[in-house]
Amino acid sequence: MGLDLTPAMGAEFMRQARAQGFPRIQFVVGMVETLPFPDGAFHWVTCRRAAHHFPHPPRALAEMRRVLAPGGRLGIADMIAPADPEAARFLNELERIRDPSHQRALGLEEWREQMYGAGLSVISVEVVEEIQPWEQWWFPVPLDAPAAARALAYAARAGPEAGEVLLRRPEGLAIRKRRGILVAVREP
Repeated sequence: MGLDLTPAMGAEFMRQARAQGFPRIQFVVGMVETLPFPDGAFHWVTCRRAAHHFPHPPRALAEMRRVLAPGGRLGIADMIAPADPEAARFLNELERIRDPSHQRALGLEEWREQMYGAGLSVISVEVVEEIQPWEQWWFPVPLDAPAAARALAYAARAGPEAGEVLLRRPEGLAIRKRRGILVAVREP
């Protein structure tokens, strides 16, 4: 079962599911903060590279917990903001310039606290770091888009707070991306 706010994502989801031989896959257009599924409907709920778009992560986590069966597991894979508040602010503003639908990347400790607050116990955490050249990070937005000039100007004005995120190299700018993979369980 797949869910997204946009029908276009659903069409792509279904196209890929069929191409890979999964005929029983279904897709629902819906909001993560009001999941259209009954309580305890799933043993696994996963969310990949979407949580930074959620306006209210605590509500989304509460809904994910609600649809989990007792003992069910939640897997979240998303960008992780730096622990330093100024560096996190820099990252989030840069991401919003690139993609206005970006709400906020959470830090690792924020994820733990919010999962705990939703009644979930974190059982596994992995953080993967990747250095991406500016052009790779910016994709799929065209490099000649007006937002690209704004992002470059924002990066050029950045001070030491950007050091955890923005790398100035002789060959050009690069972005340090940190992705967290968290698995939590709904206690019985």
